[in-house]
Amino acid sequence: MYESIKKHNNLSLLSTYINIQFRKSLQFSLVIAAILVGILTSTAAIKYHDTMPSTMMYVVAVAGVDATVTSLFIAMIPGKVNGISKDIIHGWKRQYSCGVNKLERKVIRSLREIKIQFGTANYFERGTCLAVVDFQILRTVDVLLLMA
Repeated sequence: MYESIKKHNNLSLLSTYINIQFRKSLQFSLVIAAILVGILTSTAAIKYHDTMPSTMMYVVAVAGVDATVTSLFIAMIPGKVNGISKDIIHGWKRQYSCGVNKLERKVIRSLREIKIQFGTANYFERGTCLAVVDFQILRTVDVLLLMA
């Protein structure tokens, strides 16, 4: 009985540990750098496509696509962790809803999914990677409109 409670309490500690490590890691900085590179290269490819040599245009276009895909996949990792933890906790709640004692049911009901923070109050979810790409596209349009 107490072993399963210890296992469930370790999830809370795991979530805290992941958030601390994520703040210290380069992953969030890489997301921001990839977004900025994507915005700048997309803007350059659209704005100066007629004045650039074709080889330079290919390099800029490939760098823009690469930065967009990189930011998509880097932002997808914490969202995937959140989605998997939601699925696991939902499965535990379904599996142990009636077959264990009252204390274990309360512990299982109190579990929350692993949320990886960025900023002070924002968390990555499954759809955050698409929001990152959407942000990148909208900022490219904004920069193009400011330059016009």
